[in-house]
Amino acid sequence: MPSKVNQMILTEAVLKYLSGFPAHLEWHQRGLTGHHKKDHANQEYQEAVILMNEFLGSREGQLKISDFSTEVLSVCQELKKRSKDFIRVYLGPKKFYFIVGAMRSGGTYLFTECCKAHHIDYTQMNLQMVHDGVPSYANLVFWQQPPYYEKLLIELAQWLVWVKNVFTHHDVIVHKRIGLAHALPLWDHLFGDQAHYLVTLRHPLTSSESFARMEKLSTQNEKLASPLLWEKFIPAKLGIKNSEWLKKNYFERFLDYWFISYKDIISASPYKGHLAFIPYEKLSDYVLNELKVSDSSPFMITPYEPNPSWPHPDHVNKLFAVLNQLGTLMNLSFPKEMPLC
Repeated sequence: MPSKVNQMILTEAVLKYLSGFPAHLEWHQRGLTGHHKKDHANQEYQEAVILMNEFLGSREGQLKISDFSTEVLSVCQELKKRSKDFIRVYLGPKKFYFIVGAMRSGGTYLFTECCKAHHIDYTQMNLQMVHDGVPSYANLVFWQQPPYYEKLLIELAQWLVWVKNVFTHHDVIVHKRIGLAHALPLWDHLFGDQAHYLVTLRHPLTSSESFARMEKLSTQNEKLASPLLWEKFIPAKLGIKNSEWLKKNYFERFLDYWFISYKDIISASPYKGHLAFIPYEKLSDYVLNELKVSDSSPFMITPYEPNPSWPHPDHVNKLFAVLNQLGTLMNLSFPKEMPLC
């Protein structure tokens, strides 16, 4: 569905925004937590897609695409200059709350409560623009490689133009994107002290159980045990061969993903922006005491029983120790352990 205009790719999320695609249909299709994603689009959603495509092919739609693309190209050229002041000049003195942290660590709950705290109705906004969609994960992971860097700047430019159009009456922008964990040096340079990085923390083994259930992943069949993108970057970051990594089972691979995510976050320190680690079991306290949301939704925490298939505790403890020591070196406090919840 991406549209190529003047050699630039507009994301599906942008095209949905430009066409006025009903945002509530996207949220309904996914389900807030991701546990109840619809396998097939319902009739209303399918009809909306048809109307969107018809509009984008019309003269009015093409004009909208052209105008938006022209603005994006201009913003992209400024981003290439790596000016630390451009975003402040372009959008004004807004605050950006970027919610990062490994998957299944409470980020969606924090996203919804952060939006509530700042009077943002996220259900009226295109899902992929605010919740794990734009920029794409691959472009964030490989941002230091030229082809991906160019694509990332184009996607970021589209997001910034969208923010300028949508958040005209808001001083705060909330954006959940777990892939940002791997590109924070660039984000911190561009957003500076306007950025607040809220990093959710959860025990990797309970996170892995939650992710497997959500994605219906097999924890036994090693060939189907993890997202394909992990194979493209995790072994390289660990300094091991792909063949060696592929011998690992699902839980071992998730541990590697979890470790790399937080290692990249810690390694990007010191930050010009503001970074806070928020443990899973303390999310409700953070929402009440820091975000000042008195009518927050309940956050249910269920203790997990150890799974016999989990890696040996010594291996998990070693990863905690490495991250804790790295955090100490970078003046960040990463916990030595986490509860199984």
